[in-house]
Amino acid sequence: MKEQHSMMTIQHHLACALLATSATLSQTFAQAPPSVAPAQSSPIIIKNVAVHTVKDDCPLFDPGFVVIEGGKITAVGNATETPTIPGAIVHDASGLHLYPGIVCIGSPIGLIETDQVRATDDRSEIGEWHPEVVASVAVNPDSALIPVSRANGIMTSVVFPQGGVLSGHASAIRMDGWTTEDLAINPELGLVIRWPATEPLRREGVRGPDRQREQSSKVIEKLNTFFDSAAAWARARESDPTTPIDLRFQSVQRAIKGEELLFIDASSTGQIESAVLWATGRGMRLVIVGGSGAEECAPLLNRHHVGVIIRGTHRLPRFPDDPYDAPFTLPARLAAAGITFAIAQSGDLGSDASNDRNLPHNAGTAVAYGLDPERAIAAITRDAALLAGVGSTLGTIEVGKSGTLILTTGNPLDVRSAVLGGWIDGRRIDLSTKQSDLENRFREKYRQLGLQN
Repeated sequence: MKEQHSMMTIQHHLACALLATSATLSQTFAQAPPSVAPAQSSPIIIKNVAVHTVKDDCPLFDPGFVVIEGGKITAVGNATETPTIPGAIVHDASGLHLYPGIVCIGSPIGLIETDQVRATDDRSEIGEWHPEVVASVAVNPDSALIPVSRANGIMTSVVFPQGGVLSGHASAIRMDGWTTEDLAINPELGLVIRWPATEPLRREGVRGPDRQREQSSKVIEKLNTFFDSAAAWARARESDPTTPIDLRFQSVQRAIKGEELLFIDASSTGQIESAVLWATGRGMRLVIVGGSGAEECAPLLNRHHVGVIIRGTHRLPRFPDDPYDAPFTLPARLAAAGITFAIAQSGDLGSDASNDRNLPHNAGTAVAYGLDPERAIAAITRDAALLAGVGSTLGTIEVGKSGTLILTTGNPLDVRSAVLGGWIDGRRIDLSTKQSDLENRFREKYRQLGLQN
């Protein structure tokens, strides 16, 4: 009887598991993402539209036109000069606005779907040192969060891995594709490093200041040892090709040579100063991510041409004695200090992809607190692409750049503005989401019931 009871219990658990799996699959299919757009097959002309180029020398054509051929922008100008191209698809966008696609930096999009389900979380690896990790390899092209972000104008994302001191390589991805290879623009865009705290925290449950300083010094010492060892391995490998391959050492060689960026997560003034001096002392190129204390480091940052990626504005001040509006005014203060900066999503680095859709509104908040509107647009397009290392192909509307654009009813920083159209490399993107599908469904319901106004 005991064995029979055990078998019945196992069967019951299996039945429950199958039902749960069936329900999950039903939800997955019910919320399937839109189909991927096919490659551009005909020239595209968008005319009679306000073209916001985000270029300093020629910021606006109103009305203007843009031509996209083979995924690239081939012509931009005033509407009176709109060319006639046989076989072109022409969009008359009178009264609308055309902007470069928005670039979101520091996102874990595609790496995490549901916080409560561990199997959907690929943001981090075990351990403190895994520079060989490449974020794009683990991105889920069918993530339901991708269409949601895309619907608010985000056409490019720089995905950051999490965990440890050397977290791995950030990857630039386009927000539309069947596979991880389709998505990837640059799989190894930069190496993500989480810099240790330099100013001791004084609160209950935290180790004393001396112990904190000791721990920080140990982390920096380990970083030095790791990069020294990686450089020594490269020299040994060059002189003796039979030297065994070490994937960790191999993965940082471009960064050591200054050919690949370092994205260093550092917020306080002490962290930023320490990180800049460490990286520049080794001849490596870096961008600061976080940057709450960057204003005080302006001379150092400008001298070494180091940009800052601000971790959003929709967040609380970092320290209790900071002004309540410190995160809101930070972009304007960095602009006044002459620091090149971009605005990223709010929250901790690589923490929550569901916030990506609010990136334009983070920049809008910065405008409400003193940042020039044109500079705010640049902070999520041109300057974001520049600091992320993809500025040669994205971020502005000009000949030779990627045909990655958004068509809006107004300024995308304004919550009342809607994104009506989007192109990635000249491909017209489906901007529908599960939310818009539900809206259409219930509007149809009310129409059929005669309840629609």
